[in-house]
Amino acid sequence: MSNVEMAKDEARRYGAERGINPFMALLEEVRRAAGHVAWLGAKVAGAPTDESLLDDWAPWLRLYRSEREALRKASETAVRLGLEERVVRVEERRAELVARVLLATLEALDLPAEVRDRAPGVLRAQLMAIEAESSDVSVINPPGGG
Repeated sequence: MSNVEMAKDEARRYGAERGINPFMALLEEVRRAAGHVAWLGAKVAGAPTDESLLDDWAPWLRLYRSEREALRKASETAVRLGLEERVVRVEERRAELVARVLLATLEALDLPAEVRDRAPGVLRAQLMAIEAESSDVSVINPPGGG
C-alpha cells in the first residue's frame, strides 16, 4: 500500500462517522477532558516550584491549562443544556427496559407462581445493591474513563 493510500485509509478511520447524538458526544467530551486533566494534573504535580527551573515543564503546564479550559467549557455547556438530567432519564429508561426483559424472561421460564411473585422484589434488591456499589462513580468519571 502506498503512503497516499495509507494516509487516505487512516483519514477514513479517524474521521469515520459515528451514530451518536450530540448530547452523548458532549458527555464523551466531558469525560475525555476530565481524564486528560487528571492525568496531566498528576504529571505536573512533580513540577518544581522554582520559576527558574520551570522551562522544561512549560509545555506540560500549557497543555494542562488548555485541557482544564476545555473541561470547563465542555462542563459549562453540559450544565447549560441540562445534560445530567438527560443522562439520568436515559439511565432510568435503560433500567426500566432491563427490568422488563428480566421479568419477561422469568415469565417465559414458566416458573412456579411463588417464585414469580418473589422475582420483582429480588430483582429490585439486586439492582439496588449494584447501584449502591457504584454510587461513588460520577457522571464525569465513569469506570475506565481515565
